[in-house]
Amino acid sequence: MEAQLVQLIESTLSADANERIQAELTLSELQPQAEFGYALVRVCAEEGVPLHVRQMTGLLLRKYINERWSPMFPSFKGSAPSAEAKAHIRPQLFALLSSPYKPLRTTAAYALSLLAASDYPDHYPSLLDDLVGLLRRGDSAGTHGAMRVLEEFVRVELTEEQLLPVARDVLPVLLGVLGNPQAHSPPTRALTIAVFRQCVYTLHMVREQYPAAASEAAQSVIPVWVDAFLQLLQVPLDADGEAGWGVRAQMFKTLNLLTDTFRDALIPHIALLLSSSLAHLHALLPTYTATYLSDSPAAGDEDATPLAELASPVFDVLAGLAKLKAARELWDEAPLRDAVGLAVQWGQMSVDEEETWASDPNAFVDDEEDETENYSLRIATHDLLAMFLQKHPLPTLRALAPTTHSILAASEAAHAAGQGEWWKPVEATLAAIGSVAEGVIDAVEDEGREAFDLEGLCRSVVGRFVGASETPFLQGRAFVFASQFADVLPDDLRSAYVDAAVPLLESPTAGVPVKISAVRALRNFTRHLAPGLIHPYSLRIITALVPLLPQTTESTLGLLVETLDRLLGLEGSTLAPELAGELVDVILPVWERSAKDPLLASQLSDLFRSLSAVSPQTHLAVLQRALPALTAAIALARTDETSALPESAIDVIASVVRGRKDGVAEGVVQELGETLFGVLDVTEDRNVIQNGISLLTLLVRRDSAHLLSWRDASGRGGLDRLLGVIARLLNPHESESGGLFVGDLIIHLLRASADAVLPVLPDLLKAMILRLATAKTASFSQSLIIPFSYLIQTQLETVLDLLSALRIPPETGGAYAGASGLDVLVSLWSENADTFQGFWAIRVSTLALIRLFASEDARLQNIMVRGDQVLTETNRNTIMTRSRTKAQPHTYTTIPFPVKALKLILAELHSGGDSAAISAQNGVPHIDAQSDDGDDDWEDDDPLAGAAKTNEFGFLSDMLGPGGGFEDDDAFGKDEDEDLKNDTVSQLNMTDHILSFLRETYSRNVGDFNAVCQQLAPEELAVLQRVMSS
Repeated sequence: MEAQLVQLIESTLSADANERIQAELTLSELQPQAEFGYALVRVCAEEGVPLHVRQMTGLLLRKYINERWSPMFPSFKGSAPSAEAKAHIRPQLFALLSSPYKPLRTTAAYALSLLAASDYPDHYPSLLDDLVGLLRRGDSAGTHGAMRVLEEFVRVELTEEQLLPVARDVLPVLLGVLGNPQAHSPPTRALTIAVFRQCVYTLHMVREQYPAAASEAAQSVIPVWVDAFLQLLQVPLDADGEAGWGVRAQMFKTLNLLTDTFRDALIPHIALLLSSSLAHLHALLPTYTATYLSDSPAAGDEDATPLAELASPVFDVLAGLAKLKAARELWDEAPLRDAVGLAVQWGQMSVDEEETWASDPNAFVDDEEDETENYSLRIATHDLLAMFLQKHPLPTLRALAPTTHSILAASEAAHAAGQGEWWKPVEATLAAIGSVAEGVIDAVEDEGREAFDLEGLCRSVVGRFVGASETPFLQGRAFVFASQFADVLPDDLRSAYVDAAVPLLESPTAGVPVKISAVRALRNFTRHLAPGLIHPYSLRIITALVPLLPQTTESTLGLLVETLDRLLGLEGSTLAPELAGELVDVILPVWERSAKDPLLASQLSDLFRSLSAVSPQTHLAVLQRALPALTAAIALARTDETSALPESAIDVIASVVRGRKDGVAEGVVQELGETLFGVLDVTEDRNVIQNGISLLTLLVRRDSAHLLSWRDASGRGGLDRLLGVIARLLNPHESESGGLFVGDLIIHLLRASADAVLPVLPDLLKAMILRLATAKTASFSQSLIIPFSYLIQTQLETVLDLLSALRIPPETGGAYAGASGLDVLVSLWSENADTFQGFWAIRVSTLALIRLFASEDARLQNIMVRGDQVLTETNRNTIMTRSRTKAQPHTYTTIPFPVKALKLILAELHSGGDSAAISAQNGVPHIDAQSDDGDDDWEDDDPLAGAAKTNEFGFLSDMLGPGGGFEDDDAFGKDEDEDLKNDTVSQLNMTDHILSFLRETYSRNVGDFNAVCQQLAPEELAVLQRVMSS
């Protein structure tokens, strides 16, 4: 078969499409054959086969192992090789680890690590011994191949049996490779550290599951490696030159990981680690300056690890040390000031960054945003300053002031001497301080202006640079810096900076960095300044920004849109309707080309809302210009299933509708209704369905009469079309994800138009309960349960009678086939109540449970539902990961529904309104998975930390008092509309209501309350006893 494979693989590379396709089909047909895997390995190993064919065969081998080797692999397709065939393949594959060709070694390493996941140790017990033997042979190719296997092997979740052999047998051999620079190249030595670091991470991940084994491995192995690292880091940098930078980078990366995982191993060495880190930064700074900051960079070793990749983890280690309580005393004035100065110097803009940012606006925005997720050397230096200000605020502030003055003085001298890069340290200083603006402001408020004179800096220094057009990056940084501290600047300075920024937007000669910086500054000013200071400039800013929208993309477009959105959203903003219409004409094409980008589409949707909300006149102007085009975009869902426009168009229309303070403008439903309902009747796009249901719900909440009175071209009414959409989504064959919001639509339809729905209510409830019986997700179950909770408040008997009489058809299948509708409702309610989300939903659920308990309805008394989780030695005090839960599923007690209802009511009282906290009531203790190794971060300095433990039920003292508990206005999310905020459910004093219910139920023994209480957990009884004795 080998010769046939070589020929087929050659054919897969043919320029003839027919030949290529036929070869690929033949290979797929051969794959299930018993000898296929062995033949692949033989071709890879055959020296006479062209290298490119062997490499392609290696890729096929990886695919074969993924799909054919073991049923435990997710992509397994059957026809696994026999045990005998596997025994022949493994040694051949292992031999490829010593291949002189790196791609083949890498392929073999990946394949071996993959099959080890299923075969080791039961079917391949010699793997680790074989790898150790290969490492001890000492040849560079075999060492590299073995370590690539180990790197992948330790990445998976090791068992207790695998953990100790790796730590005991493999890591000492790797340490020997690291310590032998004469025999092994720097890249190979660096790889040993990467493998060790992955072992450390894996040890950290499994320490909860295997505490004894993890502890033994950590204590026996990690200190030895730390000692080795610190010895190697004392070797002068010029001893191994640039070639050794990769090894040092890997050591610092690993030490940084240890500061977050096994920091006990570092505690004896923190002083040496601090001095070594600072020494590296000092020693390397001249090379970094000459190579990366100068317009005439010095030549370097092209194969060496980039210097930024070494310096970044050094700064990360310093940040790790800064947060260690044990290292607090080390950060006195001298090392702290030294580290701050180094952070600023290393944070200077490199020539590459300067060139990239000048030519690529999106890269400039991405890298320089305050909330950037990008990682770079510059970001690492800013992160260090942020950690210093968090853990050592006042000493850091005192270090920043002289550092800033020193850099400014040196830059002035460099400028006078004609040095072209004089501005870079100043820009880096302002960028560093601005990146931690909040921390600096807080520290200045505590220490006083004399510690760091922000106003003086902005007035006498930064103010000079806003006109420094010859250094555009410094000019732009000055504007951004001033805007970051706008909260603490006097009005005259704020106005001066805004007044200077606006002309830059209008200037045809200003470059990309300056214009983007001016936009960022104005965006920040709209966040921090009183609207009155911005309003005089609004029209000029809008006029300058809008023409840029069609010219920009991605992050730059997002920055412009966000700035316009903030500007229009300022209180008291005004805009002529004619200009609003012209803005829509510009924004719509931008939206059409950006709809596929979720973030941009969301930002543009927010802009439409802000534009619509400026005034009733602008709202009508936006509708007039935008609604026809948006409705046409929705219609594309019928003809183009791949288009992102329909779902986004629906979202934009909803935003425009929300821009109006109340109601729905005349003509919206008439323009939109036919198209929207037509699409929702047929589309399979879940995003279109979800957005469409949300828009319909919004229209019902805003003006149900308007929607229900509308008729389509065939004469069908709005209610009929609504019910048609609901019926479709309640069909068991429809996706749950598409119908997640159908429950909200039903709720608000019942709230707004109960009389109109009453004739079809029995059929609606029947459809809901039949769909609930087959629900698979908690979120979809909640969507269907909450409408029943709402109806139980006013139509208890109707709901109970209907559900009791209803039987789930046997052909439905599943756990509830043949059960009553009432069984389905209370069972799934009991299972999912602790995951309910939403302030109003949680409240209405609790109120309904109270109503059901108080009803004493005999039909509820004997329904058995899920109770508390059964705790065993396996899951007690253990974080149950997905894999553990899959192997050892949770088990629960079974209890009568009234008992469960009372448990849920008490849990709601205990949690202060957060039902998600019920897990603590169900006997599952909260376990903090974060390791501290006896050296906490400094939260334990807070005298209030952990106070709740000293009085487990002390929360009731506050809750039982007047105004305690649930009456916080902030309990509502920002997106909750006024109709729910003003609802009686939301306005009810829930604490009083629950307490009144419990006391009355107890005094009258409602529902055999005393017997029910006997089935409560001890902590639940304690809550109840506290209530009764208060």
